[in-house]
Amino acid sequence: MGRKLALSGPLIVFVLLLVMGCGGQLAPSYLTGEMKVGYVPKTLDQEFWVTTEKGARAGGRVENATVLVQAPTGELAVDEQIAIVENLLTQNVDALVVAPSDSILMKPVLERASEEVPVILLDTDIPKWKPKDSYIGTDNFAAGLEAGRYLERQMNGKGSIGLITGIPGSVPGDQREAGMRKAIENTDIKVVGEVAADFDRLKAVGAMEDLLQTHPNLDAVFATNDQMALGAIEALQTYQSDAILVGVDGAVEATQAIIGGDMDATVAQNPYAMGKVGVEQATRAANGKSIDPRINTGITLVTKKNAPSYLKIREEQLGSLLGVEE
Repeated sequence: MGRKLALSGPLIVFVLLLVMGCGGQLAPSYLTGEMKVGYVPKTLDQEFWVTTEKGARAGGRVENATVLVQAPTGELAVDEQIAIVENLLTQNVDALVVAPSDSILMKPVLERASEEVPVILLDTDIPKWKPKDSYIGTDNFAAGLEAGRYLERQMNGKGSIGLITGIPGSVPGDQREAGMRKAIENTDIKVVGEVAADFDRLKAVGAMEDLLQTHPNLDAVFATNDQMALGAIEALQTYQSDAILVGVDGAVEATQAIIGGDMDATVAQNPYAMGKVGVEQATRAANGKSIDPRINTGITLVTKKNAPSYLKIREEQLGSLLGVEE
């Protein structure tokens, strides 16, 4: 059980200084209750992760828990994420919710953490790692499968696909790619080129240019996240390509691009639910309650048909980030 946290001004300042001293990006600590849950996303410089943070805050309200949130400066800053986890443990958190930036490099610090508190993995699983109390996130293979099935329908079972992948070795990215490839098996659709762009929008512009220089008549492009899909738009427009473009995440800007005709589809995750359920489950585990070892937060195929209604949902979830306070 967590210790009662007195909400005095000096103590709040002290907690914030401790978190900031670890480096990285700081989100507000939501001091709402006795239980303290540390939440460590991969970064807070992307809409997806900001949405998980808002979900985590909602989960803290439901469970009357204090949510301490800190993130590295970028998805590749693994050393920062390791230091953040170590720092949160010194703050006597009762549970941790972590989205591992690297499933291999993060394992040692999470092993140590699991000896002290429940550890919930969010978004990115560490396959076959037994100490985790639960994995909460998307079935990324299913997301790739959904994207591939959409492409197969739009392409009438034939044509060429260019693939823009994320960080090499990323479990979610690899699973999305595998799902997409599975969907186009036994068709006349071929993946003719593949370029990694580290889930980065700017790098995806160059990756898309590389694909188009080699394969100027691409019929379709699958990017394993929306940021890379949004970067691909710039190159597709420069080359005047009408290739079908599909991403994964369900980002607001990607949804707007679908409405505007610059993208065809995205397979939306539910980052708000990930954060909310993650904190709820962490709190329950810290209270000695049993929790499900794996929770799938679902996917939604977003196309021009349902993009306007989906956009309203995402805007409501983001709330104050888009200028609308909760």
